Amino acid sequence: MSGTRYLIKCLLALCAAFLMFSSSAIARDPVISTWHIPFYLEDENNGSFIEMIREIENRIQHKFEIQILPAKRSISYFKKGMTSVLFPAMQPNIPEGMKVVRSVPFMKKAIYAFVLKGDPIPTSFEDLFGKKVGLVRGYAYPDEVTNDKRIEVQYATMAAQSMKKLQVGWADVVLDDIVVGKDAINKTQALNIVFNANAPFALVDVFFAFHPTPEGELLAQKISNVLIQMQVEGNMTRFISRP
Repeated sequence: MSGTRYLIKCLLALCAAFLMFSSSAIARDPVISTWHIPFYLEDENNGSFIEMIREIENRIQHKFEIQILPAKRSISYFKKGMTSVLFPAMQPNIPEGMKVVRSVPFMKKAIYAFVLKGDPIPTSFEDLFGKKVGLVRGYAYPDEVTNDKRIEVQYATMAAQSMKKLQVGWADVVLDDIVVGKDAINKTQALNIVFNANAPFALVDVFFAFHPTPEGELLAQKISNVLIQMQVEGNMTRFISRP
């Protein structure tokens, strides 16, 4: 009889330990590694991409922890496995040789070419040959720009710094997102910088990136299903379009 009681106590202890472990695992929400983007990601609670993440949470019944860091550090943390998701991810900012699981793309990032008024606006990669091109360190750009020795890349830590380089002649062209670029122009009051809002220089797929684990693959599938559903419903526009 005492042996039976001992066995029951052991089973109860194992059940309690299992429940504690399960609760602990569930309590650890997947961490999304991201960075500040004007309008889209203002902070952990504000921005159209934050609203999109909250909508996804509601639909898949799964919470996320959002961690906003400098872009380069966010990518590094994801690479080291310190975060679960990289967002917004683009192929150019996935570390070389790293395998990831991708969601379906939810938008295309339009990259625009900014020049001084009177200068021709580049429309192809060949137009950048022999030119000094201003880029923001940590942001994603096509490999045709960053890996071609015929293009002299000038990195800056912020878009406003790139615009200042353009103004003083240290760069011939600046490539940037339209929202970030216009915000930088306003901050620097660079009224002599122009771009063609109707003709992006390049388009890059934007998606959620996950680690190639069973959990990452399952989460990628769930989020992909929601993204497709929102696109069919026509709800995606309110998250990716700036008024």
